[in-house]
Amino acid sequence: MPARLAFYRGDRIVEEEVVDVGVLLQELRPDHDRSVTGSAPPVEVRGKPVRVDSAKEVFVEITLPTDIWFPRVMGMEDEYNLEPYDNSALAQLHTPRLNAFLREVRDKTLALGGRWEKLDVNGIAVNYLDQWDEFGIRLESTGASR
Repeated sequence: MPARLAFYRGDRIVEEEVVDVGVLLQELRPDHDRSVTGSAPPVEVRGKPVRVDSAKEVFVEITLPTDIWFPRVMGMEDEYNLEPYDNSALAQLHTPRLNAFLREVRDKTLALGGRWEKLDVNGIAVNYLDQWDEFGIRLESTGASR
């Protein structure tokens, strides 16, 4: 699923539609190992199609294969970083759109009698637990995600 992302191109922040974050990272950071810059969509939505009149439970999974959405990120330096980097300038630009999308999906799911569970950040959640909840990614220190 493509997304409009903000990122640094040189010293300028630009916003573009991105289909593959790995391709973008390879372009911006060609010095990094390909295992760090592997192919990945900005947002992944998976589920099985069902008929409208079906009584089966519908399951949809939304995952974030990258941490670009968060205001504080661990970064991709050669050595593991213990202190997060400030990514708030980028997150303030593109994360509200992600949160609006998640809010709309959540509201429609609940209105149809469905269940809504936590956002899955594909294994990177442990470093970001204080920055997200069932409503999306918190951009302010107050914990608000809107």
